[in-house]
Amino acid sequence: MKRLSIVLCTIISIVLLLTGCSNKAADIDIDLSELSSTLIQAEYVRIFSNPEDYIGKTIKLYGSYSNQRIDSSSYVHFIIILPGDDCCVIGIEFKLDDSYSFPEDYPALNSMILITGTIDTYERNDNTYIYIAVNDFTVP
Repeated sequence: MKRLSIVLCTIISIVLLLTGCSNKAADIDIDLSELSSTLIQAEYVRIFSNPEDYIGKTIKLYGSYSNQRIDSSSYVHFIIILPGDDCCVIGIEFKLDDSYSFPEDYPALNSMILITGTIDTYERNDNTYIYIAVNDFTVP
């Protein structure tokens, strides 16, 4: 009986390991949502200094929502990270997919948001811009 219990426990453990232990955090390459202000600033500088090394990587950010009008009908949306020492405010553009409508589906200005998405770039007016293509967006 003891041997049967050990075999059953081993089989159950293997099945759980193979099927039930999906870890979403393992899918995130860069998690800035819980880092110190110094580490956030350092990672931000690395991303913007060498964007080609980060394109396609998944990033998680926590900060406040902001936007800026760029013409009569278009807005750019940002997540603003406020380091604890209030030294250097960091803003990163993000884009939600087409299922979101502005302003209906966006939070109020300065609302705290948590986003996860893929780092990418685009060209506008002969400039290259870095943004986060969001795949998970919450207002905690």
